[in-house]
Amino acid sequence: MEFTLKSSAFKNHGLIPEKYTCDGESISPELEWLNSPKGTKSFTLIINDYGALGGARTHSIIYNIPSDIIKLDEGITTLAKKAVGLNSRNQRKYATVCPINSIHNYYFHLYALNKQLKYWFMSLEFAQKELQNETC
Repeated sequence: MEFTLKSSAFKNHGLIPEKYTCDGESISPELEWLNSPKGTKSFTLIINDYGALGGARTHSIIYNIPSDIIKLDEGITTLAKKAVGLNSRNQRKYATVCPINSIHNYYFHLYALNKQLKYWFMSLEFAQKELQNETC
C-alpha cells in the first residue's frame, strides 16, 4: 500500500476552500496520512507554493511529528513551537495560503523519517538537504 497524504478540506489537485486562505479564517486544513512506511520514527510536513511572485514560498515546515500521529486537525500552528521551522516570512508558524490575482499550486510534502530531527530553526533549504538522507 502506498504512503498517502490527504485532506478532507479539498481534493488532490483541487481548489483550497476560501476558509483556509487569507480571505477566510487563515487556518491550515486538516491533513491525514495512511500507510506509513515500516521503521518510521517521525514525520516532517513542508507546505510550498512554487508559483508565488518572486519565487517559491514555504508556508510551513513542521518536523518531529511523532510516528503515532496520523492526522493534523485544522490549525496546525497549535503544535509545539519547537517543532515548527522557519517559513518564507522568517517566522516559526504556518503562513496561510494567499493566492493573489491567480490560481497557485500548493504542494503538501510529507516525509516519513527513520529518526527524530535535532534542529530548532530549520529552514527549507536545510530541511530538504537533511530529509534526503533520512527518509524511510
